[in-house]
Amino acid sequence: MVGIFLFRAKKIYLYGYIIKLMESQLWEAVFKFNLDEPLSEYGFSTRLENENYWPANFAAKAIVEYKKFMYLAAISDEMVSPSVIVDIVWHQHLIFTQSYDAFCTVLGKRIAHIPSTHTKSDFALFDRAKSRTEKLYKENFGVQPAEIWNAEDIYAPLSMNRAKSTIEKRIGIAFGLLIPLFAVAYYLLQPLYIRIDNPYFIEGYSGVFLISIISLEVYNSGRVSKIIKQWPQNSFVFNLAPLELVYLKSNGITPVIHGVVNNLVANKNIRITSDEKLITDDVANINNPAMFCAAQAVAANPGISYPALVNLLKLKPAFNKTVRSMDALKAHIRNSEQLIRIFDLNFAILYVVLLLGLVRLATGILREKPVTIIIGFLVVFALIAIGYLYRLTTIITTYKIPAFYKDGITPTDPEYDTWDWQYFLLGSAVFVWSFAPLTTYVDNNTFFTTDTSGSGSSCGSNCGGGSSCGGSSCGGCGSD
Repeated sequence: MVGIFLFRAKKIYLYGYIIKLMESQLWEAVFKFNLDEPLSEYGFSTRLENENYWPANFAAKAIVEYKKFMYLAAISDEMVSPSVIVDIVWHQHLIFTQSYDAFCTVLGKRIAHIPSTHTKSDFALFDRAKSRTEKLYKENFGVQPAEIWNAEDIYAPLSMNRAKSTIEKRIGIAFGLLIPLFAVAYYLLQPLYIRIDNPYFIEGYSGVFLISIISLEVYNSGRVSKIIKQWPQNSFVFNLAPLELVYLKSNGITPVIHGVVNNLVANKNIRITSDEKLITDDVANINNPAMFCAAQAVAANPGISYPALVNLLKLKPAFNKTVRSMDALKAHIRNSEQLIRIFDLNFAILYVVLLLGLVRLATGILREKPVTIIIGFLVVFALIAIGYLYRLTTIITTYKIPAFYKDGITPTDPEYDTWDWQYFLLGSAVFVWSFAPLTTYVDNNTFFTTDTSGSGSSCGSNCGGGSSCGGSSCGGCGSD
């Protein structure tokens, strides 16, 4: 009896080992499946990023989590349920019918997308599926990444609620109140102002303006740093691609194009002729969508000038996806309650300071005193205030986030020894000597190039019809 028991135990153990080995091999095949094959200008990843305003690394992480989900669906005999973000990737993949069919072949079963009908029975069904998915995920992969599995959207982990009104509306209200506030200020200050002669007023007023700017700068720096520190470390903001940081820092897509084309020139994929035209040399080993797009544009237009190429690439989704995702990040932060509260304080203080100057100007005019100097000072101060407030609206994305990356990068770290990270860190210093003059010409002749955004899309022969249901109505999957 003992022998029979040991034999059965060994048989069960061997069977379990074989199952685990098969599942391990399946996961390896699923993980290696390339959703971007064949490479194209508007392939899977590019379309996913472009249509959902997702940064590249977040989209890549979401794709990996989608593969994990589909793997769990393949090894489970019961329904499993995706997160909102994983479901977005799933919907996108369903559109690429040939790729999805090939993926299901790798999985070993056809995974069917089952939309929720929002009935009470459906809610219970999908709730159980969600719990089952979490359990299976933990058994196979560990803890689910919260930013993919628990967040309703990409910005949820930042906890930056949208303000009830925009900066523009606040400025409009302030200008609407200018005349009554000016009247009150004039009534209160005119008796004092007639006793203060120049240059004492100009000196004092300049001092007040300067102290206001310095004090606000110190305050803003502390408040903005506090906002960034409150963001979770797993947030997509701390995992941006280097070319996305280049876009944030420069506020334009042209420097991003410079970096991509320079790398193509350095790798001898593109050659610059003696008359500064561009032609392709070897484009066989390109596996980056942006580089592929740029090389294809040159191949389709042999002898194209660099300014013409820049204008052409700005409209391509492979580059425009960076514009869309980073502009969405800018808008989210700019319209958040946290930043608008900072803006309100800055605007109120500078508004009052300039109001004091306007009262002085009116006092001088009514008393028929020379006002040329005060007008000059007010114009200068107004321009400085406008520039300062505009800078404040982009201080996090244009200055603080790129600075955060630069401060945290060790130049000798092999992780950052890539062309795109070196370009972000060193800028035009990495340009090939023959390419640098072309970028200088483009940068100095903005008449020929404009940083406009486009969102054109195309769909190759591997695209089919739309997905079966909206993202919010999807609950889980079954298998055929």
